[in-house]
Amino acid sequence: MSQDKSEQKRAEYTKKINQLEVELDDLRFQKRNIQASLEDLEGLLAKNYATIDEINLELIKEGSQKAARNYELEQERAQSIRTFVFSKYETIMTKLSKTIKGHEDQLDSLKKERNDLPWD
Repeated sequence: MSQDKSEQKRAEYTKKINQLEVELDDLRFQKRNIQASLEDLEGLLAKNYATIDEINLELIKEGSQKAARNYELEQERAQSIRTFVFSKYETIMTKLSKTIKGHEDQLDSLKKERNDLPWD
């Protein structure tokens, strides 16, 4: 009878472990996607701001005072956007990392509890 209970408990732990492993895989996948998305966004922003800079610098060479002011404003705007995006990225990644760590700890605990069940 004790063996049946242990087998049943072991099966329950295995089911919970499998569910947690699936969730962990999903969280890790999301983390990689967010990292890739940020890299894509940074590249896109850099490219677009470089284009704007080129246009403004060309206009400045032609003597446009407005282009000179725009150039400075665009530099400030670009920095603000990068700072904002990086801040949000850091917040998301910190939360994701904590969630992953919590799941990993829970997974270790479940595995230990399952392994501690008697085999008799």
